[in-house]
Amino acid sequence: MNDQQAAAYMAGLIDGEGCVSLCTLKNGPAAGMLRRVVTIGMTDKEIIDLAAALYTQLGIGFSRSDRAPGGTRRHVWTISVQARADLIRLAECIPIQHPEKQQRLAAILDSYKTAKVYARRADHKSPVAA
Repeated sequence: MNDQQAAAYMAGLIDGEGCVSLCTLKNGPAAGMLRRVVTIGMTDKEIIDLAAALYTQLGIGFSRSDRAPGGTRRHVWTISVQARADLIRLAECIPIQHPEKQQRLAAILDSYKTAKVYARRADHKSPVAA
């Protein structure tokens, strides 16, 4: 699969099964900070494995996780893009078509322009303006 095909496949996967999220964390030491992430979660591990290979091919960093089944739930595998450089790269090379997801991705990129830079206090309990 060439890069253009890989990008188109990932666009379809994100449009259909993905989540583009920008939210403010409410609890814990990072309360008040923004969480920016593009996530795909599925019960088909092979598709997540393919997504990982395509992200790698396209030069986009990611993390993976899985949640074991419990009760009537099935096993779910997740792949997420969270780092600033990787979200910028994703926006540049993956042609997301879903209007709401396009808007949220644009909002993520815009949030980097207006975000405050924080440093952690020595006690690691709260951020302070740097």
